[in-house]
Order: sequence, then C-alpha cells, then structure tokens
Amino acid sequence: MTKDTILCTSTNKKPIIALDCDGVLLDYHTTFAQIYEQVFGKQLTIVSPKSYHARDMYGVKFTDEEKVEFERIWDEHGWRKMPTHDGAVEACHLLHQAGYELVCVTAMPAQFIEHRLENFRLHGFPIDKIISSAINCT
Repeated sequence: MTKDTILCTSTNKKPIIALDCDGVLLDYHTTFAQIYEQVFGKQLTIVSPKSYHARDMYGVKFTDEEKVEFERIWDEHGWRKMPTHDGAVEACHLLHQAGYELVCVTAMPAQFIEHRLENFRLHGFPIDKIISSAINCT
C-alpha cells in the first residue's frame, strides 16, 4: 500500500480508522484498581504514574495464586465494565459522523471480544468491529 491508499471495507467503502482501546478509549488502569479492590479488599495507590503496565503503576506483585484469582475476576468483569476516558465517546461519534468506519484493534485475548463489544455498547461507542492481535498459546 502507498501512503495515499485509503483502506476501505468491501461492503460500505468508508475509510477506516483503527483505534486502540485500553488506555486510549477505555481506562484500563482504573479498572485494574477496581478489580484489585473487589478481589483483595484493598484500595491501590499510584506509585509510578507514568508506568505502562497497571501492575507497575500501582506497585502490585502477585503471587501465583493471587494472579489466578485476579485474572478469574478480571476475565468475568474487567473487559465488560471499563470506564471511558473523557471525551472518547464524543470523539468517536464525531469521526463516525464524518463518514469513517471505526474499528478497535487490541491485544486483549480474542475470547473476550464479545465482552468488549458489550462494554462499547454500554457507553454508546459507534464501534461494531474488534480485531485482536493476541496470540493464544496453549
């Protein structure tokens, strides 16, 4: 593809904008703290505000057992209930109204795509397609 090529779907010929979700449209770090409190009954404090990973931001070190329990609750609730970043829904609506098809590209596990779509619908995002780049290893 050249830099002048516009990616379009085969069905509606709208130009596509691919958006990341976690940390861009949705507040992954806040959800991490909420799930942590739900699982362990402790509120987290930010210790490293510029950290990429939520564990590092809050200084969390899981034991193997804690990680399993946290991930069990995260997988059940985390992908479905993430709050938005301020202005994210409105910005997506402006892009959609300008004629763009919005697609979410994420590294989250593909088995949780329906949870993410549920989360998008809850907030009113005009996004109906999610592409997971996660590699599932068994």
